[in-house]
Formats: sequence, structure tokens, C-alpha cells
Amino acid sequence: MTRHAHAPLAVAAGLPDFLSRHPHFEDHPVTNRLRDLARRIHQAETPERAATLAAELLDLVEAITLMHHEAGHAAAYYALTPASQICLVRVTFDPQEIPVPGFDQFAAVVRELPDTWPGNAHEALLELACLLAGPLHTPGYEGGYGQAHMRQDVALQGTDALRVEELLSAFAENGLDPEAQRREAERLATDPTLLPAIRDLARVLFDAWEEGQRDVPGSVLEAVLARHLRRPRA
Repeated sequence: MTRHAHAPLAVAAGLPDFLSRHPHFEDHPVTNRLRDLARRIHQAETPERAATLAAELLDLVEAITLMHHEAGHAAAYYALTPASQICLVRVTFDPQEIPVPGFDQFAAVVRELPDTWPGNAHEALLELACLLAGPLHTPGYEGGYGQAHMRQDVALQGTDALRVEELLSAFAENGLDPEAQRREAERLATDPTLLPAIRDLARVLFDAWEEGQRDVPGSVLEAVLARHLRRPRA
């Protein structure tokens, strides 16, 4: 994700709201680090120092946000698609594997799916839901003046964005209302039963990223998701 310059005090002011929407990180060490950075921003003796601290804070916020994005994709695939069709291979943090220009931090769900997927309108709906689950679970970050500090265009980028447009076009070509299909996909992607799994997996992904791991294998993803969700039968 790309770092942007913002008013340091506005960045610090956005932290309480962000943390309140991530109670599953309350006992995580990164929460104390974020609060310490916000305190030091207020105490900084120079604007330059405040700006440096604000950038450090946003780097951590962006990492947490990115892990929620990928956890959203992974949880949706696990909950909505059968293992016989979709395999969650890993989450990679290597930007060279799936290049996305302009982003400093990177994560992506690597999956295997047959060439025949999606093979019908129902499978296309499920695929659309899984693609949208990432952006729909990408939290925003608001500063003290209502300024959005997170890049929301990360929510749907590159091949995912192209695939969404292809699916919507295919619906239209087959006589289905694309907007109605998108609304139904969004409903599936935001099912409240997904949230515990997404939160749990986001923590696991963040820890792996911070430890400098290159990826998180599919066996780990499935073990975490299986605590909360069941995969449908083929």
C-alpha cells in the first residue's frame, strides 16, 4: 500500500475510532505500539518528527487493514465454495509474485481453481462474492477532520477488478441484472458469520507479516478458518 503525507495530529486523532472497530486487536502488542506512536506525535518537538511518527503509525494501520482485506477473500472462498473446486494455496506477502504497482506493503490470497470455474450463474455469483469480500472487509481510517487516510482504491485492484467487471458483463450477456447480482454477492460477502473468521485470520496474517514470513501456507489458513466456518459440499 502507498504511504501518503497527512497532518500528523489528524492521523493520531483517527486512532481511537480505528481501534474501537478492531476489538480483536485489543490484546495484541501492536495496539500498544499504535497508542504510543499517537502519544509521541502529540509530544513531538518538530513537525518533521511528528510526520515521521505519523508515517510509522499509518504503516501499521495499513498492514492491519491489508490483512483484513485478504482474510475477507479467504473466509469467503472457504465458506462459499467447495474444496473440490477451490483450493486456498497460501497468502503471500511477496510483491514479486503478483505485482501491484504503487504499493509498498503487499498481501494476496493465492488460490487454485479449475478452468471450468465458474461454470454456471450460481458459481459466478459465488466467485463475485469472494472477490468483493476483500474490499467489503477493508476498514477505513478517519482522521480528526473526517479525512480518509486509507487508500480505499486498494479495495479492488488489478486482476480482481478486471474479474469483477468480466463477471458483471457475463451476467448481462446472459440476461441477468448485473446490479441485482452484485447486491446479492455483497449480501453473501457480508454475512455476519464470516466476521469472527476474518478477525481471527487477520491477526494470524499480521503476525506472519510482521515476523517477516514470505507467506502463510494453505494448511494454516484452513486450520484458522475451520474454527469458525464449514466448507460446503460439492
